[in-house]
Amino acid sequence: MRRFMNVTWLAALILGWSISLAAAPLQDRQIGFKADIPAGWILSTSNATRRHFTIGTIATASIGTYGFDKVASPGMIEAIRISERFDGWITLFKRTLSADERRRANADDGEIVVYGFNRLEPNNTITKRVVFDYYFTKQSRGTVVSIETLEGDWQSVESGVKYFIKTFMLF
Repeated sequence: MRRFMNVTWLAALILGWSISLAAAPLQDRQIGFKADIPAGWILSTSNATRRHFTIGTIATASIGTYGFDKVASPGMIEAIRISERFDGWITLFKRTLSADERRRANADDGEIVVYGFNRLEPNNTITKRVVFDYYFTKQSRGTVVSIETLEGDWQSVESGVKYFIKTFMLF
């Protein structure tokens, strides 16, 4: 039986079979979410309000939470994120999450925003960085799921990110 499980896992890894074969459930009571963590996502750092994952060597993911004195909106989280990190970045895409996406995440409101930034590297080449931020709100709490990668590497992590977001739920 053990040999069969090892062979199945190895085949899934090599052939890229369904991500759910290798996903690991995570329930984080401190931040207040649960999701299936795709294969290849490794928890790298953690503190009271953030969880950081590495996705191979090509991307990072983080989940963070913000508390507010009043009912939170995605715009409130976005304003904080822009001032913290994305000043000078270009907003490439922005949309409100659908009712189905909000219901699946158990969120009152939400949006996705994609930011881009061209960075001049020391070897005089330009790298195009992209960040996909999913903003979820529930009452007076805001949660952001952020994925950062190079523009050319997005396709390599896209299916894992979509799977993670599809299983992501606030509680």
